[in-house]
Amino acid sequence: MIKILPYIPFFFLCFALYLLISGGWLLLFPEKANEKNNKKKKELTKKDIFWTRVIGAGNIAVALLLLLTFKIDVGWLDKPEVVAWSENQTVSQDYEAMIDSFLDENVIPGMVVAVVDENGSHLFSYGYQGVNAQQKITPDTLFEIGSLSKVFTGLLLAEAVDSGAATLDDPIRSCIPQEFIREQAFYDQITLAHLTTHTSGLPRLPKTLDFTLKSAFAGFTGGNPYANVTREKLFSYLSRTAAPKSIGTDWAYSNYGVGLLGACLSGKKGLSYEETLRSVIAAPLEMKNTTIHLNPAQEALYAPGYRGYLRLGRLMVGIQSQPWLMGEGLVGAGGIRSTGADMLKFLKACISDELDFIPLSKEPIFRMDDESDLGMGWLLDRSMVENQTIIWHNGQTGGFNSYLAFSQDKPYGVFVIANTTINIQSLGEDIVAALGN
Repeated sequence: MIKILPYIPFFFLCFALYLLISGGWLLLFPEKANEKNNKKKKELTKKDIFWTRVIGAGNIAVALLLLLTFKIDVGWLDKPEVVAWSENQTVSQDYEAMIDSFLDENVIPGMVVAVVDENGSHLFSYGYQGVNAQQKITPDTLFEIGSLSKVFTGLLLAEAVDSGAATLDDPIRSCIPQEFIREQAFYDQITLAHLTTHTSGLPRLPKTLDFTLKSAFAGFTGGNPYANVTREKLFSYLSRTAAPKSIGTDWAYSNYGVGLLGACLSGKKGLSYEETLRSVIAAPLEMKNTTIHLNPAQEALYAPGYRGYLRLGRLMVGIQSQPWLMGEGLVGAGGIRSTGADMLKFLKACISDELDFIPLSKEPIFRMDDESDLGMGWLLDRSMVENQTIIWHNGQTGGFNSYLAFSQDKPYGVFVIANTTINIQSLGEDIVAALGN
């Protein structure tokens, strides 16, 4: 069954057009508009006409406000096909069959799938870089990886612990500039381990009026709710945070907590998060297109994200989301952009422990339940594949979805990313299950 999620923005678009047309009718022809509702056939007064026109003008104003939030792309393109980019000739037809099956049930603008198995590594691409562009998705197309950024922040913590620059038990007081420190007890109670395992008790997002209003508006309009959250704002929000409860004992997903961790770790090095990411992970793994800000060459490879997408034969219509270019405050929770080719390098590095501190990041720190643990940014799942531990994380922004998983016990894994709000995790899990058998 085709998923309804990508069509929801189109319902709002139709509603806006309805308001625009009905508003114009009420504004221009108030007498005729009132004929249907005037059952007693009484003569219309100037006051009736005035208020009919006011309602019409109001409908038009609301419609225009709604329409301003829609960045619509229209293209006339051939239906895309899955393209294999394998390092050898032993591509399993099973992968392509699973991808095709997923695409039969989901309307996807563009997608890249990377697989590592006993025969090596394989890349698959699908779709176009933009609805109104002929350039196809390739392994070098740039996407937003969303909350998969938390895995990179976890690795930055692992590197800091491995090098002796920090410990998991360091309180947040140790890495927040003195001018932002207050005497609330939780500055000493919340540790770096709590931040990476979502057990800090901090809220999912900063609970300030300005941020809440901006987030709500961005969610409705497809905007970027995190653009103006600087490192300084993130630190200052802490003093206005209600005392966290159940620190270290309860798990509650917190972008705030991981954003704070990224700000702390990069601040310790005296660098931006992007500079820290590049020096610790991206450069050693030769991930040249894994970054926060895009240079002109990378801009040309960036695939726009879509919160709504429709395909009717060769006609393709997409409603774009604004790129989530995050401020320095929350960037460690979801601000990284990367490519299928780079993320394949990352997947292989995680499987083979290519960097000295990667094994440390996989060690369980917090027990969620009998089948799940949390490491430094990673979720460790013992229920997905029999007698194996699958290490994974997913991600989503306003127009992208991602998923990465690999086995702790055998050398295989998968990475999937698409420029859509449709959840692609089920495809990744199907491939993991096939690889694990």
